[in-house]
Amino acid sequence: MLIYANPFLGGAGYLSAVAPHPEIKTTLKLDDPWDAIMFLGGADVAPELYHDTSPRRMCHSDPAHDGADLMMYRMAKKRKAFMFGICRGAQFLCVMHGGRLAHHLSGHHGPHVIQTPEGQDVANVNSLHHQSCIPGGDVKIEAVYPGVNRAFGKHDEPEDLPYVVEAISGERMFAVQYHPEIMVESSRGVQWFNEQVRKVAGIG
Repeated sequence: MLIYANPFLGGAGYLSAVAPHPEIKTTLKLDDPWDAIMFLGGADVAPELYHDTSPRRMCHSDPAHDGADLMMYRMAKKRKAFMFGICRGAQFLCVMHGGRLAHHLSGHHGPHVIQTPEGQDVANVNSLHHQSCIPGGDVKIEAVYPGVNRAFGKHDEPEDLPYVVEAISGERMFAVQYHPEIMVESSRGVQWFNEQVRKVAGIG
């Protein structure tokens, strides 16, 4: 069963669930059975979680959302559940795997191409975020937005923007910075996302 980490639905201790079809939605308690979780978008991940501060007050976090995601991440690790991330969810999972975030990207909206780190085009995707992942050693970068100059951050940040990450620490984790859920289902961005999820999850 796939669940969505949603601190705003049903009160404390409840989650939104989708199983087995997206049109069937319900709520469940934390001790109900589930083996996969999706971390979604929302406010910025608190800089304190990656041992940083917000320069010029660029970050706008939500302690309730951070707390709920932390609780669900720890539970997912204990259950050895498969973890997905989209947008803020990808940033959160990047931080949980030893990474940090670029605090602000200037004018970073609209469609663009992502590539493999070797320079091969993957797909055209969308962009709806103002921060980005700087992965740590526990993840590998599967795709980047090439040639992006960061508007704010440290000098050791790479020019290519990490856009898709996967855990290499033994956990089952796959996360994307873009939003496949609002793209046309037949688009390459959605098809590639589904292919990668099946690969990471070991689904034929």
